[in-house]
Amino acid sequence: MLAEELEKLLLAQGPMEETLQSFSSALIGLVFSNEYIRFYRICVSEAGRFPEIGERFFKAGPERLRRILARYLEDQYQMGKMLIPDAGLAADQFIQLSFTRILSHRLFGVQKKLHKSDISRRAEDATRAFIAIYAANPRARY
Repeated sequence: MLAEELEKLLLAQGPMEETLQSFSSALIGLVFSNEYIRFYRICVSEAGRFPEIGERFFKAGPERLRRILARYLEDQYQMGKMLIPDAGLAADQFIQLSFTRILSHRLFGVQKKLHKSDISRRAEDATRAFIAIYAANPRARY
């Protein structure tokens, strides 16, 4: 799954909570796949010698996803569903909430494989926390 497919999840116009949870699940599945982890490690290890590699990877991956999510969050703010003063910061926070407890375990090889149940639970927890922070009415189901 690439950025375009993740963007389609956000554009599907479903309920906000379901949309964010689907986005989080897909993002976790992509970023913590064995292939992506290997590629990430290579880019990070070579970025010191070849800064353009790190810059290109960052712009095409993490920064692009952040912008896509920020646009979605800005739209939710405009519709009155979210109270988000800075959509870019909120996008960063949602992504980090999605990665909590997975990032270091996968990068350091502590957790060799992610199970679908782990992904679902993390996406659900991240979404619930994010909505509690930013939803205009945290008790409403969007």
